[in-house]
Amino acid sequence: MANSKTKIISNILKILGVIILLSWCGLYFAQKIDLTTADLGRHIKNGEIILSGFSQNIFKTNFYSYTEPGFSFINHHWGSGVVFFLVWKILGFSGLSAFYILLGISTFAVYFFLAKKMGGWLLAIAASVLVMPLFATRAEVRPEMFTYLFTGIFFFVLWVYYNPQIARGSDTAAADINADKTKKRWLYLLPVLMLIWVNLHIGFFMGLLLIFVFFVSSATRSLVDNRFRKNRGRDFYEIFDKNLLLTGIVSGLAALVNPNFIKGALYPLQIFNNYGYLVVENQSVRFLERLNHTAGLNFSLFKAVLAIGVISFILVIFFQRKKFSWPLFAIFFIVSVMAVFGIRNFPFFGLFIIPILAYNINALYQGASLIRSRIPLDIRHAYFIAICLLIILGSGYRDYLKFSEKTSAMGIGLMPYVNASAEFIKQNNIQGPIFNDYDIGGYLIFHLFPKEKVFVDNRPEAYSVDFLQKIYIPAQDNAQAWQELERQENFNVIIFSHRDFTPWAQSFLISRVHDPLWAPVFVDGYNIVFLKRNQQNQGIISKFELPKSMFGINGY
Repeated sequence: MANSKTKIISNILKILGVIILLSWCGLYFAQKIDLTTADLGRHIKNGEIILSGFSQNIFKTNFYSYTEPGFSFINHHWGSGVVFFLVWKILGFSGLSAFYILLGISTFAVYFFLAKKMGGWLLAIAASVLVMPLFATRAEVRPEMFTYLFTGIFFFVLWVYYNPQIARGSDTAAADINADKTKKRWLYLLPVLMLIWVNLHIGFFMGLLLIFVFFVSSATRSLVDNRFRKNRGRDFYEIFDKNLLLTGIVSGLAALVNPNFIKGALYPLQIFNNYGYLVVENQSVRFLERLNHTAGLNFSLFKAVLAIGVISFILVIFFQRKKFSWPLFAIFFIVSVMAVFGIRNFPFFGLFIIPILAYNINALYQGASLIRSRIPLDIRHAYFIAICLLIILGSGYRDYLKFSEKTSAMGIGLMPYVNASAEFIKQNNIQGPIFNDYDIGGYLIFHLFPKEKVFVDNRPEAYSVDFLQKIYIPAQDNAQAWQELERQENFNVIIFSHRDFTPWAQSFLISRVHDPLWAPVFVDGYNIVFLKRNQQNQGIISKFELPKSMFGINGY
């Protein structure tokens, strides 16, 4: 009876712990949408256009720009746009925020419950709380969340297939047979998911990569197990897992089912071949540290967790070699390299490290004979629980401080007055051609397309390298280049995010404030709007022109 009550209490505590943990994850993604600098506006517009007209151009060309409308562009995230548009159309931006929070929680839950299977409840919770900020590094509404979710599902299915004892929970022969049938059925799910994933986000390659990792690991394990057998030729053929091989082939074929066929399937290998603009999220940790651009990027946490991960593998090799997992090591190596050389991959690292740490630490805890022989079992349990609780409490306090600093940005829906500049443009019937900066392109596409097209938007791969490096950037920091471009395009309005802190953008804004040919007519906490002094704009300028004194640069 006492054991029954203890079990009930234990289950209640586990459920409460999971609810608190998932809610904590939701808080990280409860960020109001800053539509001015996010990609979201363009994604919603993608969905609207696809569902209303199914234009082929939107899948294969720049489409939204008047500068390079025919430039080849693989729209690898069109499916996410459809999802975001439908949610936004039905529930608005508040509903879209809530949807994304639930998507983030669901994604996290996949990795958490796999970690629970690998290392138990306490380790899974401790590892999750420790690395939560890494997962939430990119908490804006983005298509890549679908990639994190699908990657987790692939990882979960492949890990259970590779380790059938997890699925059956026992070692009986009957359980072995049932587990084999179950794990094969789950493999059939992966090609179906790939059909969806390839049209949601370019990260679909992670699914194929995971299948490859487990296929090679399975073949290596079979080769080692069979190396002393006599029939070498037959053994060599039998080392390959036919189910994984077939799953990989069918999933690869499924990746071809996208609007760009082979080009779409191969695009992950080519996307950075045409990148003419430096984007912070694609830079390495070392590069950003040299620039002292580290605020809010969790570099210290990343390095600490990376070190813990490396040490855990080293200790497993020395003390629990039979428990060393080659698939986990390969995945750890891949996501670590990805994160070191591109901080946009911090969420991948943060999610994968949860089950990896749970597995390694549990293996060490259960099997390290040196610890077991010198420390009594009950004391060892107490130390283990105390350390996990300290990690949970310390990480929770860290997150509490972080949430306290950004209360104004937390919540659902849009940031306050974020649409003011677009409403100003529409209410006063201001017409292009528009000159805008990179950051604000998606915002303008959402509000003004198809009436107006943009000069540029935040898709470097959608514009030629020459356009970005020889036209867009020089026009902002070179007076002669700006004058030539202005004569060529005959701009009527400039719409800029004044939070674009690139050197050329700040130089350009200062120059335009003092340019007698342009009048600042609107500014808020996000954007600034200039109109050319001409007959067309005379009435608006006389009504809304802003004095130079309000910009604080009179001594220019």
